[in-house]
Amino acid sequence: MGFNFFEIAWLIPFFPLLVFGVIALFAHRSRVWSQRLAVGGVVISALLALLTFLAKMLVVIEGKSLAYSRVPLGEWFSLGGDRFLIGIYIDQLNALMLPVLALACLVIFIYSAGAMRDDPHSGRFFALLSLLACGVLGLLIFDNLLFFIIFWVIMDACAYLLTGFWHEQESVRQAALKVFLVTGAGDLLLLLGIALLWMYAGSLAYSDVFSAEKLAELSGINFLDTQVSIVTVVALLFFCGVMVKSGQFPLHVWLPEVAEAPAPASALIHAATASAGVFLLIRAFPLLDAAASSLLIADLGLTLVTLVGVFTAGIAALVAATQRDVRRALSFSAIGQLGYAIAALGIGAYVAGVFHLVTSIFFNTLLFLAAGSVLHGMKHGCRDRLDGDSFDPNDMLGMGGLAERQPITFYLFLAGGAALAGAPFVTGGFWSKDAILTWAWANNQTLFWIMAVIAAVTSFGVMRQLSLIFAGGPRSHAAASSVESAPAMTTPLIFLTLFVLVLGWVGVPLSGDSFIAMFFGVKEEAHFIGEPTMWWSIACVTGLSFGFMIYAYWPMRPGETDWVESLMRAVRLGWLYEFVRNALYVDALYQWVFARPAVWLGQGLAFVDGVLGDLVVNAIRGFGQGPALIGCWFDARVLTPLFRPVDRVAGPVAQAAGWVDVRLGVPADQLRHVGRYPARVAGLLDLLLDRLVNLAGPATQGLMWLSAALDRGLGIAVQSVGEAVQVSGLWFRPRTGKVQDYLRLAAVAVAVLAAMFVFFMFVQI
Repeated sequence: MGFNFFEIAWLIPFFPLLVFGVIALFAHRSRVWSQRLAVGGVVISALLALLTFLAKMLVVIEGKSLAYSRVPLGEWFSLGGDRFLIGIYIDQLNALMLPVLALACLVIFIYSAGAMRDDPHSGRFFALLSLLACGVLGLLIFDNLLFFIIFWVIMDACAYLLTGFWHEQESVRQAALKVFLVTGAGDLLLLLGIALLWMYAGSLAYSDVFSAEKLAELSGINFLDTQVSIVTVVALLFFCGVMVKSGQFPLHVWLPEVAEAPAPASALIHAATASAGVFLLIRAFPLLDAAASSLLIADLGLTLVTLVGVFTAGIAALVAATQRDVRRALSFSAIGQLGYAIAALGIGAYVAGVFHLVTSIFFNTLLFLAAGSVLHGMKHGCRDRLDGDSFDPNDMLGMGGLAERQPITFYLFLAGGAALAGAPFVTGGFWSKDAILTWAWANNQTLFWIMAVIAAVTSFGVMRQLSLIFAGGPRSHAAASSVESAPAMTTPLIFLTLFVLVLGWVGVPLSGDSFIAMFFGVKEEAHFIGEPTMWWSIACVTGLSFGFMIYAYWPMRPGETDWVESLMRAVRLGWLYEFVRNALYVDALYQWVFARPAVWLGQGLAFVDGVLGDLVVNAIRGFGQGPALIGCWFDARVLTPLFRPVDRVAGPVAQAAGWVDVRLGVPADQLRHVGRYPARVAGLLDLLLDRLVNLAGPATQGLMWLSAALDRGLGIAVQSVGEAVQVSGLWFRPRTGKVQDYLRLAAVAVAVLAAMFVFFMFVQI
C-alpha cells in the first residue's frame, strides 16, 4: 500500500496547538520568540493544508472518486456499549476551506508580528492567536460532530479572551462579557442538537448522520409525540447555533463587540470564527435539505434560512452605512456578506454559497487588516494631538485625507472595498455575488431584486467609508499627523490583495462549468454575462456613484455632521437614522427583556433572602434567649435558696476534715523509714545503667561523626542545586504569581516522575 497523505492531515491543527503550549509555558516572556514560534507553526500548517488540497484535487482530476476520503485513527473512548472513533474526513468542502483559512491565518500572523511588536503582552496574544488557529483548522478535518463542537467551543473561548485582551478598559470588559454570554448560548443550542442527533441516530460520524438513509429514517420519527420530526428539531437547533456564530439577526449582537480586540484578532474572528457557522450549515446541508419542507414559509415561498440570511444582509448593509466607528462598520459589512452566503444555501445554491464564503474570507480579512493599518497611523498622530482628550481615533468623521499620508493602505483598502461592494468584473466578490444572484434570478426574481437593492446599499456604504477615511482634507490633528504603517504590516496585505482580485476567476464559467463547480462535481448553467448580471451591476454602480457624489465630491469639513444624517433630520426622519445606526435597538431590547429582568430577579431574591434571614436569625435568637432567661430565673429563685442551708453545713464539715488530716500526718512519718530499702535497690540499678551507657559512648560518638559528614555532604549538594537553580533564572521558581510558571513547573515535575517510573521499571527488569 502506498502512502496516503490524508493520514497526516491531523498535523495541520497540531502545530498551532503545540505552539500555544510552548508559548504559554516557556516563551511568553520573549516577544521575539513568541512571534517566531507562532508564525512558524502557522507556516507549517498552511503548507500541509495546501498539500492536502492538491492531493484531493488530484483525486478529483483522475476521476477516482468524488466522495469523501476517510482515514480512521482509532478509538478515542468508549461509553458503555458505545465506542467513539476518531478519523480524518477529507472531501471537496474542507479540502478547499483548509488552504483558504490557513492562508488567511498566515497573513494575519505575519501582520501581527508588526502590529503587536511594541505590546508588552504580545506573548499572551500570540499564544491565544495560535490556539484560535488550532480551533479554526481542527474544526475542518475530523470526521464527527463531537470533535467539531470541541474545536467550535475553543474558537468561542479564544474570541472571548482576545476581545478582552486589553481588559484594563471598562468597555473592553463589557464587550468580552457580551461575547462570552451570547456565544455560550449558541454553543448550548448546538450541543443540544448534537445530543439529540446522537440519541436517535446512535452515531456522530458525518458519514452516518448525514447519509440519505439515516435522514430518511429520522424524518419518520416524531419528537416527543409531536407532529415535528427529529430532523426538523435538529436542523433548527443547528441553525440557531449557526445564527449565533455567524452573527445573523437578531443574534448578531456579539460580533460587533469583537472590534474591541486587537485588529489582527478581530480580523481572524470575523474571517474564520464567524465563517465557521456558515461552514457548519454547508457541512449539514443534507440535514437542511431533508428539513426544507418543514422550514418553508409558504406565504413567502422562502425557507426560514433564506429569510434570515436576506434580512440580515439588508439590515447589516443599512447599519454599516450609518456607523461612525470604522471597526463596527466593517463588522456589520462582514455580517451582511455571511448573510448572503446563508441566503444562497437557503435557496439551494450550494456551490455559490461556498464560493462566496471563500471570497468573503479573503476580502473581509483584507479590510480589517487595512483598517488596523489606518488606526495604527491615527494612533501615531494622536500622540501629540491638539484635539483634546475626547478624541476617538476610530471615528471616521475625524479622519479624512489619509490617501496622501497612507497611500499603500489606501490602495489595499480600495481593493478590499471594491471586492466587498462587488465592483463588476475585477474582483472576486463580484463573481461570487453574481453566482448567488443569478441563481436567485432563475428561482425567485423577487428575491433577486431584494438582494440587488441590498448590493446597492452595500456599495454605498463602502464608498462612504472610503471617502470619509481617505478623501478630502484631514478633519483632525491626528489625521494630519498620520503616517504609513511599517512594511511588516503592509507587505502581507499586498499578497492578500492579489488573492482578492484573482481568486474570483475560479468561479467564472468561461466554457461550461467553472473550476469550483467541477471541483465539487456539480453541473451549473453558464452565467458569465447575462440579464441578471447587468441589472445587479447597475445597482452596484449606482450605489458607488451616490456614495462618491455625497461624500467624495463634496467632502465633509471638520466638525460637520454626516450629510445623510443632516438630510434625514431636515425631513424629520432623524429618529429613523438613529434607529438604523443603533441596529434597531436590539441590544437595548435584550437589556430590557433579559438583562434587566435578571438583575431585578437577583435583587428581589437578595431582598427576600435578607428578610427571611432576619426573620430566621431573630427567631433562633428568641428560641435561644428564652431558655437562657428561664434558666437564670430558676437559678436565682429556686436553686440558690435551696442550696443556701447546704452551704452553711458544709463549712464546719470542711474544718473537721482538715483537723483529721493533720492528726494522720504523724503515722505517715513513721512509715517513711520503711521506704529506704527500695530506694537503695533503685540506686544500684541506676549505677549499673550508667556503666552500660559509658560503654556505648564511643559507638555514639562514631555515629555522630558519620551524621555530621553526611550532613556536610548534603549541604554541599543542596547548595550546588540552589546555585544551579539561581543561574537558570525563573525557569523553576514560580514566585511571580503567574499561572504559566506553575504550569511549567508541573510539566517538569511530570517529566521527572515519568523518568523515575521508567528507571524503576528498568531496575525491576
